[in-house]
Amino acid sequence: MKKTALVSVRRAPKYGSFAAVGALVGVLIAGVLAFLPFDMGELTQEYSRGAVVGMGVVLLALTGAVLGAGVALILDAVLRRKARTVEVTGHYEEQGGPEAEAAEAARAAQAEEEEEADGTSLETSPEEQRDQTAAEQTRADREG
Repeated sequence: MKKTALVSVRRAPKYGSFAAVGALVGVLIAGVLAFLPFDMGELTQEYSRGAVVGMGVVLLALTGAVLGAGVALILDAVLRRKARTVEVTGHYEEQGGPEAEAAEAARAAQAEEEEEADGTSLETSPEEQRDQTAAEQTRADREG
């Protein structure tokens, strides 16, 4: 059987990739900030420089991941507007229980009757059989 349907085709960003790139950018920014010459004398001695850098990496990585996902959402909205609709045709055969088997048996019996009525037996020459087959194929293509 044939069935046609309208399908929307568009590009979509991969949110995980955008979030990962954003997190990586956040880590890089935290690494650069860690080596800038800041006056750390005013900070209390509760946290070491490594702890401050670690917290910066975590916070900036999370912020970068959220911003990356936000960029992906905006890009998705823009690409959704550029979507196009196409018509696709699918060919399939139904498979099922007793009803499908009965329908298949009825179709086979009908095909046998048509073959007997058309005279596609040994009484016809190979050329006539080829012409009949081509005509049946053309008719099937038109119906389908």
